Amino acid sequence: MQPIHNERMSETIDYYLNQCEEYGLSVVPADIKHIVLWGGAEMGSLDRTASASMLPNLETAFLSQFSGLLSNYAFANCSKLTEVTLSDQMTRLSGQCFMNCTRLHSIYQTDEVKVRNEADLSSIRGSAGLSTQAFQNCTSLTTVKLSSLKVESYATFSECSKLTTVYRKGTAKEEGVADLTSISSFSGGYNFRNTAIRTVRLPLNVDIPHQAFDFCYSLTSIQFYPSQTQRVNIGFLAFDRCPPECKAYMNRSLVNDPYFVMSRVGMDNIPKIAY
Repeated sequence: MQPIHNERMSETIDYYLNQCEEYGLSVVPADIKHIVLWGGAEMGSLDRTASASMLPNLETAFLSQFSGLLSNYAFANCSKLTEVTLSDQMTRLSGQCFMNCTRLHSIYQTDEVKVRNEADLSSIRGSAGLSTQAFQNCTSLTTVKLSSLKVESYATFSECSKLTTVYRKGTAKEEGVADLTSISSFSGGYNFRNTAIRTVRLPLNVDIPHQAFDFCYSLTSIQFYPSQTQRVNIGFLAFDRCPPECKAYMNRSLVNDPYFVMSRVGMDNIPKIAY
């Protein structure tokens, strides 16, 4: 299927189904388990009902020849979608495009070695690269590979309750560690809310928005850059409900800064430890 500019995903699918009918082929939405997209169109629409969820049995999506921009909610609520292949020319993901894909466990890049049970997002980079709620409530995601370049994150992985590991392309993967040092900015809050990460490595001199890591019940280690001496803004409830054993590691100058605090719950602050 080849989408056109500003077309919704459901319209692309409808066009394909109508073409099948014109050629005398009997195809109904429930028959389609795999789709292929190609072209470079920038799809549109903020209509949450216009997703590929009209295909109730969709399992895989091959986007290796698609270099454009998916529509918002493109694959939202595709409850049987398990695997997606992306083009390395795709550098942005629209808001909510894989939201509530609760069985999605693997995302592959065309020219990279395929690793099952890992979301390879290493082609995604730049301003608004990972848009609002792109993977919210994808409860089967466990590991994410990010670009080695800078990328903005907007509430991208909220409620990914099995997500334990995030690493950058070209670096070693460490189970339970979220290496976010390539994130250029967090926006909108809730970025990694209710995930299962145990250690988070934060980017240098980047503000942490409200509720970015709240309800991360396994988070025991928050690591700032050892060389960071600049105080950053810690948003409201950014680390709310982290466990009592959680500690924050940082440069001694920040440890001694009485105005640099991270609340765990109520007036209970996370202990600061000098490297």
